[in-house]
Amino acid sequence: MEILLNLKFRIQIENLASDFMSFKRADRVSEAIKREISLMLGREVKDPGIHFVTVTAVETTDDLRHAKVFVSVLGDKKTRQESMDGLERAKGF
Repeated sequence: MEILLNLKFRIQIENLASDFMSFKRADRVSEAIKREISLMLGREVKDPGIHFVTVTAVETTDDLRHAKVFVSVLGDKKTRQESMDGLERAKGF
């Protein structure tokens, strides 16, 4: 709930900024989701299997019902697979 409220507040602030007015709302929401997921992975998710993961992009549909999160994972094949398994475990976080 805190993240949702925080997200709404950030979106309202971004709506006031003139440089964001040229973007679609879905683009602004995608950027806000990207920031929030990055913060969550860095500070809140404590899965030891997640190594060197960077959120590179988020794409949302225009109606904001669905989002795709793109990540980059560094390391060898085993480390990358462990990280992807850790992200799979954390998706309901």
